[in-house]
Amino acid sequence: EKGKQVYLQKCVYCHGEGGKGDGPSADYSMPQPRNLTKGHIKIRSTSFGKIPTDKDLFNAITNGMRGTTMPGWKHLSKNDRKSLVIYIKSLSRKFEKFKKRGKTHKTIKVGKPPALSPESLARGKELFMANCSGCHGVAGRGDGVTTQRIIDYSSNAIWPRNLSQPWTFRRGSSREDIFKTLRTGLSTTAMPKFSPRIFKDEQIWDIVNFVSSALIPSAKPKSQNPIHAKKVEGEISDDPNAPVWKNAQASYISLGCQLQARPKSYFPTVRNLTIRAAHNSKEIALYIHWDDPSLDPKLKKFTAVEESPSPPLPEHLQGKEADEPLEPVIPEYPDAIAVQFPVSLDTHKPYFLNGDADHPVNLWKWTTATNKAIEINAYGLEGWTTQKGSAVSVKSHFRFGRYSLILRRAFKGGDDDIQFQTGRPIPIAFNVWDGYHEETGNKKSISSWFTLWLDE
Repeated sequence: EKGKQVYLQKCVYCHGEGGKGDGPSADYSMPQPRNLTKGHIKIRSTSFGKIPTDKDLFNAITNGMRGTTMPGWKHLSKNDRKSLVIYIKSLSRKFEKFKKRGKTHKTIKVGKPPALSPESLARGKELFMANCSGCHGVAGRGDGVTTQRIIDYSSNAIWPRNLSQPWTFRRGSSREDIFKTLRTGLSTTAMPKFSPRIFKDEQIWDIVNFVSSALIPSAKPKSQNPIHAKKVEGEISDDPNAPVWKNAQASYISLGCQLQARPKSYFPTVRNLTIRAAHNSKEIALYIHWDDPSLDPKLKKFTAVEESPSPPLPEHLQGKEADEPLEPVIPEYPDAIAVQFPVSLDTHKPYFLNGDADHPVNLWKWTTATNKAIEINAYGLEGWTTQKGSAVSVKSHFRFGRYSLILRRAFKGGDDDIQFQTGRPIPIAFNVWDGYHEETGNKKSISSWFTLWLDE
C-alpha cells in the first residue's frame, strides 16, 4: 500500500495509473515513459529480455535516466523507494511467474578491465566495424545506414547513441559501464546483447578499449564565451583541416527546444554545435560543425559527402532483409542552420529568439536544398524578410554524421546587415533544423545569445 501511495503521488503522471507508460505527461517525453507492465527496464544487471533484479529497479528509481524526463528520486526515503520497487513489480505478471517457477537471477559479471594496448585497439576496431558501425557509424555518430533495417522510427524508437558524446550515455561512459551495456543490451531497443556464446570477454574488452580510446573524447568540450576570433594574415582558408582552424579556439554551444510558439520543437535531434572564428581585418570567417545522423541526400548534388558504409552484419544481429535495396530517404524539408547577429551593435540587444519589432536581427541561413547562404532580416519568429542578394560565401562538408560549414563575409555589409568591428562584444546566436525529423519554420533547435569577440 505504501508503494502504491508513493507511485500515485510521484510516478502516475508519466507512467500512467496502470503502469503502461500512458500518463498525461507521456506525450511530452522522449523516449516514451517505460511500460512497467512489460517487466523490462534498460539499465539492468541481467541479460537482454530478462526481468531486472530488485537492486536494478531500486537503482533506476534512485538515479533516474540521464538525458530523459525520468528524474532521480534520491530525496525520497529509502523505505519509500523500496516500497516503490515492490509495487512496480506488482504491475507486471512476469515477476510473480519468475518467483513461482523458483528461478534465480543470473547477473552479468564484470571482471577487472585489462590494460590498454595497440593490439587490443586494433582488434577492437575490427570488431566494432563489423558488429557496431552498421548502426553507430564508423565514427560513432549514430549515422549507420543499417539502422533502417532494424528500427522503425515511426514507432518513436530512439536513434543509436552518438558515441562521441559520452555525457549522453544512459548508464555511464566508464569502461565498466560500456562492458555492461554490451553484455546486457538495452531491452526494448535495437541495441542487442553481445552473447558470451559468441563473444569472449576478451573480445568485449577489445571493443570497449576501442570505443573509449578512439571514439570517446577525453573530456566534454568547453562552452567558452566569448568566442574569440583571432586576427590572421592573408586569406582565410576554407579547408577545415587548415592550421588556422586547428589553432582557433573551439567553443561548444548547447542547443535547446523552441517552445515559445507553435509548432514547438520538444525533441530536437541536434543538441549542440561547435564554432571557431577568425578574421583578417577585412573579412570574418566562421567554422561551425554539428552532428546529424541523417544526411539530406540533396546535398550530394553540390559537394562530395562521406557516409558510413553498410557492413555485412553478423548473422546474430541480422534483422529481416528488405526485398529490395533500401532507397535513400528524401526528407520533405532540408537540413539547415542560421547564424544570428543584431542588425545594429549600438542599440539594445534584440530578443534572442529572432529579434523583435524594434530590434531586428541579421540571419545567415544555409540549407542543404541549395548549399547557399541567404541573408534574412527578422523581427521576431514570424517577421522574416529575405534579402535579394547575399554577401555570405559558404563551403560545406558532410563526413560520417557531421555537417561542417565555413561561412565568410566582409566586415562591412549593407544597411540591414551586421557591421563587424574589432575589440567590442558582438552578440551571436544559432538556429538549427533537422529536415529528416520534419523541422522547419519555428520547429527547430535554438541557442541563447553568446558573445563573439574579434581580436585587434
